[in-house]
Amino acid sequence: MASLPSPSEQRARFSERLRPSIDDDINQDPYRQSTAARMFMRSITERYTNSDHDISVFEVDLHDLWYMLIQAAKVIPVAEPAADQLASQVLLIRNWGPMSRIRAGDEYEPAITSTQQRIWIDLPFLVDDLQRAWSSSEMTAVESRNLAGFIARLAMFGIYTDKLIACSLDSIALVFYFTSPNWRLINRHCLSMTPR
Repeated sequence: MASLPSPSEQRARFSERLRPSIDDDINQDPYRQSTAARMFMRSITERYTNSDHDISVFEVDLHDLWYMLIQAAKVIPVAEPAADQLASQVLLIRNWGPMSRIRAGDEYEPAITSTQQRIWIDLPFLVDDLQRAWSSSEMTAVESRNLAGFIARLAMFGIYTDKLIACSLDSIALVFYFTSPNWRLINRHCLSMTPR
């Protein structure tokens, strides 16, 4: 008899079905993603505080949350107020502070990821997911420009400024040189110069 998948395996499988749905929502109306991100954040918090699931379940949630914001950032024009609103969701998320739940004996259990970062205050996996999105060869010049604006806004808000500012400046340069045959070399330079 086959064993049941663990909650983290179930959540990973759900993520595979969720992402195409996120893409469809963004294609229909990318401007709703700020609200969707807030709702998702509340859902993650509520599920963590009311369950005993392992942190790995919520790590998948975080990757899906960042995916939602990054994909929306690619399609919302960089000069629109909605681009500011989208980036401000990350600031809002960070300002929620560290997430925790009450265990037996009224002890608090902080939500600390496998990378030793605290959910929400440390924004676990955000920089890695941004770098992964940026290194994708499937972006158009417009998507690159919009994502560069999103990254620049995050740095302006003081979110991982030291890690994002170099990539943001290089990504803006990449937009200018996108038609160059050497654009992949510029992208690799951005990732190698970004401190981890």
